[in-house]
Amino acid sequence: MSSGTPNLRDAILLEFQRDYLSSAQFRGGRALRKGNWERIFPEIETDPQVKDEFLSAAEELETRGIISIKWARHRRGDRIEALYLQNPAQLHQLLGLPSPERQREESLALLKEFRAGQEISEFTSALIEHLQARLEAFIPTPCGDPGDLDALLRLLAADREMIAELPLRALSVRLYSDSKRLERLLPAADKLSMSAAGERLSARFGLVRNYPLAALRGDLELVLRDGQSWNIAGEPLFVGPRLAGRLALISAAAPVLVIENKETFMTLPFRKCGFAGLIYGGGHLNSAVVRLLQLVEQSGINIYYFGDLDPDGLLIFQQAESTLNGQLIPWRMDANTYRRYLRFGYPLSEGSAARLSQLREPLFREVAELMKQHRRGVEQEVIDVLAAE
Repeated sequence: MSSGTPNLRDAILLEFQRDYLSSAQFRGGRALRKGNWERIFPEIETDPQVKDEFLSAAEELETRGIISIKWARHRRGDRIEALYLQNPAQLHQLLGLPSPERQREESLALLKEFRAGQEISEFTSALIEHLQARLEAFIPTPCGDPGDLDALLRLLAADREMIAELPLRALSVRLYSDSKRLERLLPAADKLSMSAAGERLSARFGLVRNYPLAALRGDLELVLRDGQSWNIAGEPLFVGPRLAGRLALISAAAPVLVIENKETFMTLPFRKCGFAGLIYGGGHLNSAVVRLLQLVEQSGINIYYFGDLDPDGLLIFQQAESTLNGQLIPWRMDANTYRRYLRFGYPLSEGSAARLSQLREPLFREVAELMKQHRRGVEQEVIDVLAAE
């Protein structure tokens, strides 16, 4: 076998194992056939030693009763037209893998035990019925093997209050004695639940643990839906989706500035710059930021935006403006500012520069042309906001 060529016997077995679960043979039909081995292992045609090893490996597997060989016409012992899988159980045993048939039986037994042991919700019932139907029909499905299925059933049976109260990895330790088992399970569980119930399990169980945050700072009055109100009087207030949802109005006596950078948000002297307050938007806008922007707009307040003078900064402005009915006004995002701070800029990657083609804003046409010319971006935090424009 030449350098870099894998163990050809196991490589042949793995080719069959990869396709077995989706084959008619797994469901009781004809033997799985695989041809075009020269395409799978190109060295068969270019390296005589590899060809001999491939033929020897195939003949060994035929002698063991795992496959059968169909030789090309008049070329027995020289060229294989196709191989046919004859003994799937022995194939998996030789690879050190569990038998899919036995795994299917174990999974069906787990489902039967789960259904008999407790009352289940409509959502859980939809998942169980979907799983059972596909397993009985010999159709591969996410969470269909006994290991993933057992992990899924433990999660479905867990107390929902406990799920809500524990961090994801602490919950994983509680359920599986493995801090990362739940994270490995969720992609397959979500795929299953989308097929079975049209909803991601991670979202339904509150396991999408991203916490969108926005922040306010300035002379702003916040009015809640229940009529309560307070003035934050210049102090920073971090706002999550729950509080953002309770707000009915944000009012101010002067324009508000949206800031992309957290340090700039915390230090910018908003009163000296002519603003009543600031909104921290971070990078790409999350749901809490969008809600704050819409509330400020409802108050009839002009909203300005201060972002990086680079392709992403301009595109984030474009994204922010699309959430509003009126106009978002760029602040210190013009060609003159770009020229003034260009020497403090950083080189743009090819991918970043290419994103300039996504701009729809005609007001950025000049600064975008400068970015294409100089291939540099200017970060918001290097701009002196107290310098004359």
